[in-house]
Amino acid sequence: MNVNKDKALSIYIKMEINDLKKYSLFLKIKKLTFKNKYSLECEEYTQKKKKAESVYISIAVYDENNKLIEIFDDGFLAASTLIIARDKKERFKFFSWEDDSDFIESLERIYKKLCEIKKEWWN
Repeated sequence: MNVNKDKALSIYIKMEINDLKKYSLFLKIKKLTFKNKYSLECEEYTQKKKKAESVYISIAVYDENNKLIEIFDDGFLAASTLIIARDKKERFKFFSWEDDSDFIESLERIYKKLCEIKKEWWN
């Protein structure tokens, strides 16, 4: 039973990451990171709290020295969203990154900041 559950969770996570990687705004961010010689990471991570567990998808932009890019007074060029929540009774809640308006706004912010960086390079 646990093997099937783990496979199903893994498939769901991969599906959400693949959908995100096909999203038009993500593709624009990816293109700008390439042009600026940065790297874009999209990955999952798990956060445990006592017997509860949450799975997130995150994206982050790294510079040529593989350091997370920080914009003065605006934070890092990174965003994350909850996609699976498991409580201590082994109940699961599933979420989609597409329904998280804060995550979408964070992606828009990252894109705008990358556009500003690109303009600074060319001026």
